[in-house]
Amino acid sequence: MWPHPTTEMTASSFKPRANAPEGQKAISYQPLRYKRRPVPRPRSPGQIGSMRPSTLHLAALLAVPGAAAALELAPVFTDHAVLQCEKPLAVWGDGATPGGSVRVELAGASAETRAGPEGRWHVTLPALPSGGPHTLVARSGQSELRRSDLLLGEVWLCAGQSNMSWGLIATDGGDTLLAELAATPTSRVRLLRVPQTPAEEPRSRLEAAWTPCTPAAARDFSSIGYRFGRALEAALDRPIGLIHANWGGTPAEAWLPRETLLADPRFADAFDRYAKRLAKSPGSQTAGIERSQPAASWNGILHPLVPYALRGVLWYQGEANVGRPHHYSALLATLITTWRDRFADPALPFLIVQLPRFAAPKTPLAWAELRAAQSSLLDLPATALAVTIDCGDPDNVHPRDKAPVADRLTRLALRKVYGRSDVIADAPRIAAVTYPADGSARVALADSDAGLRTTDDAAPLGFELAGPDGVFHPAEATLVGEGRALVVRSQAVPSPSALRYAWANAPQVNLVDRVSSLPLAPFSTAFRITVPQRSPSGPAPTAP
Repeated sequence: MWPHPTTEMTASSFKPRANAPEGQKAISYQPLRYKRRPVPRPRSPGQIGSMRPSTLHLAALLAVPGAAAALELAPVFTDHAVLQCEKPLAVWGDGATPGGSVRVELAGASAETRAGPEGRWHVTLPALPSGGPHTLVARSGQSELRRSDLLLGEVWLCAGQSNMSWGLIATDGGDTLLAELAATPTSRVRLLRVPQTPAEEPRSRLEAAWTPCTPAAARDFSSIGYRFGRALEAALDRPIGLIHANWGGTPAEAWLPRETLLADPRFADAFDRYAKRLAKSPGSQTAGIERSQPAASWNGILHPLVPYALRGVLWYQGEANVGRPHHYSALLATLITTWRDRFADPALPFLIVQLPRFAAPKTPLAWAELRAAQSSLLDLPATALAVTIDCGDPDNVHPRDKAPVADRLTRLALRKVYGRSDVIADAPRIAAVTYPADGSARVALADSDAGLRTTDDAAPLGFELAGPDGVFHPAEATLVGEGRALVVRSQAVPSPSALRYAWANAPQVNLVDRVSSLPLAPFSTAFRITVPQRSPSGPAPTAP
């Protein structure tokens, strides 16, 4: 189980491990013209997610003596919501009388504050045990708001691209799971599906509401998220809240705040690269490009949720960043630390899905290299990797079988987040390679106490060796020491000096842990993730 860090992490201090292994058009997509202006300052936690009245509305209030805006809770607080148990709870809203007292009550706990000059307010309730249903009450003067049928439980954010977004009904076994849900309903799982509405500026409004987990609600909800949530419900015997906040085709840059991107010279060119791509495309053919606008998904999809208390994040993304593995490693590290800061939890768990098999013939090794970038993130605290190199469809970037992915994420959550020592969650990995004088390569393993086996009882697949010339050749591997090590040889490489395993976009693999059946993670001694370092480069450009 991960300990809670006592110090806050920063992306600039991140160092990778060597050799580690898809909306509604709501914004203007004109090519961006940069202007020199100060980089926007991040909002304080009390401002995040708050709602600003329109200019007309504010003018009307000023024109009518004694008028006041209606007290509002942030839109993420609706009936049927699940609030995170056992963690301090941020509750915020708008519409209070400036300087007026606001009191919030939930499950016997309360907190009070005074509204800011624009009527915004923010309180933090103490950590509360799981259970419910409860009623959340907010009062200010003569105004009172109530949200009913709330549960305290485990809240997970399901984020990323289309493979996280893919609906339950469209995946293998989805119809069966929906039939089971209809036959045996659950009142303890609640769903929030955030619309795919990008925005040029951070939005506070959220056109969505929490709903009970009915077949109608679950049908198009994230298949991975649904399966994960139901498994957690069974394992933990407590309420589960799932937030579906994802969009196919979005690169990681779309999920970061503008000011974060502009403040880092390594990422500031994202806006220029996006504008150039958009300018080269006919107006009728920009839909696939528009969703990649830097910061747009953060502004329109994530920002309305901040700083809602979460237990953790499921992250399945990377396909849109294939081709720039070193850049992606730094980018994802920055995303993780930024989200942790904005959600006010420096130890917020991130469970990352490593890309599965997909042929991508135009870029023969690009997916292998992106997997290495994902693996490098394990050097950040409270991150874990679901290895899926035995999953996927070489001919389909959207594999229909989401069950193994959900299962591996569930294992990671139970072991790493909830401390279930009886659950095997980590995939076996190659720990070290040595090259004795007999022309072989000896492979030592980690995270596999029981050793490895092959799924087909045949010889291990997926190994390659290279000599001083750096040219890799297929190699034969043998399990030794009761499956706890391997010996690898190739007649074409009499003096090996480099080894790689499952190093292809869609490799053929058959090695798994004897007990957990988790696959051996991809590996290469010849590919090292080198994160571009931050360096002063003068004032950063700003986007309009």
